[in-house]
Amino acid sequence: MAAAAHLRSRHFVRRGGRAAAAPVPARDRAARRVPDPRPHRRSARLRAGGPAPALRKTRAARPAPRRGGRNRGASLAQAVRTFPRRGDLPARAQGRGLARAAPDSGQGVKLVNRRNGAILAARVERASRLWERMRGLLGRRELPQGDALAIEPCNSIHTFFMAFAIDAAFLDRNGKVIRALSDLQPYRATRIHPTAAQVVELPAGTLARTDTRAGDEVGFEV
Repeated sequence: MAAAAHLRSRHFVRRGGRAAAAPVPARDRAARRVPDPRPHRRSARLRAGGPAPALRKTRAARPAPRRGGRNRGASLAQAVRTFPRRGDLPARAQGRGLARAAPDSGQGVKLVNRRNGAILAARVERASRLWERMRGLLGRRELPQGDALAIEPCNSIHTFFMAFAIDAAFLDRNGKVIRALSDLQPYRATRIHPTAAQVVELPAGTLARTDTRAGDEVGFEV
């Protein structure tokens, strides 16, 4: 006699000749219902010997936007530009709007008092860049007679950590002397002069020697 497992047929025949599905063994009854992959549908009914429920095709994820192109380059350029460039500064801040600004620096550029014709300096050095204006005369042992430092734009100065005294003339954009300070000692600071466009630092005693005072008009000549 064959074993009982070999005598089982695939289907049992009911009355009327209709085939009924074979019962699911006890160990497989937990598999009668499987969760449907679609969250809004009820669990699919699993029948023994039947096909597995079809899985719903999911849409492919959209590719991430490309990190490149003109838009990113433009935004990056705007982000990088944290500080203004020289071409972005106003004309007054660059000294271009000053009627009496020093055209160049060094030998050949003179600072002249137009009221009495006295020469305040025969060699004018110009400091217009940020680091030049911040440094000023720091680190120098002296400012020789006949030399001057024109700082623009500037409306206030200090002599902290300097080794010598200086004279200072505050000028507006037309070259008019707003304030004349003589013998400004080290570790001093001036008040802010809102209408000043630049400051000319001179060797101590220059203002007294040339009789230069507030209200005079001075100019740079080549």
